[in-house]
Amino acid sequence: MIPSKIRICGKMFKVYVTDMFEEDAEQWGESDYEERTITIKKMEDTAAMESVLLHEVIHMTLANAGFHELLKGISETTEEAIVCALENAIAPLYEVKGTAKHAGMKRKKKVKD
Repeated sequence: MIPSKIRICGKMFKVYVTDMFEEDAEQWGESDYEERTITIKKMEDTAAMESVLLHEVIHMTLANAGFHELLKGISETTEEAIVCALENAIAPLYEVKGTAKHAGMKRKKKVKD
């Protein structure tokens, strides 16, 4: 289930679900630190939407921690690689399923023990 609000580092963010992003039909999510909003694309697969939400929460966590200033000097692809790496490390802890196709990267499926 996708919440309508989520607290990130003590700050409340509104979460919106949209049918499509105007600028990029392939876009799955976006976040705005100044506006404190996260918008994710509506999908049939709830687990995929949860994965996108986690990805955007990581972006906002890094921004809140001051990393947005450090990330300004690097390419968007590098920032996405950092966020995807953190997402892939964190997601198994919460059993978030789905794939992270951000920046052309795919998350490995969870391996059962």
